[in-house]
Amino acid sequence: MNNVNQATELFGQGFPPKQQVNVEHKMWFMFEQDIDMYIVGVIVFAVIFIFFMRLRKKKRKV
Repeated sequence: MNNVNQATELFGQGFPPKQQVNVEHKMWFMFEQDIDMYIVGVIVFAVIFIFFMRLRKKKRKV
């Protein structure tokens, strides 16, 4: 498909919407940036940091 006419030929005209829906209140957590990757990165970094701190503490006791 290179243009709208080809898409219309392939899929047809489609149907108009039955009702207008406002989902803005359901999408309050959506952001322009993909911050979920930053959150996962921070969590992984924290887990690794805690793991190494515990490992270091065990070596001092021995």
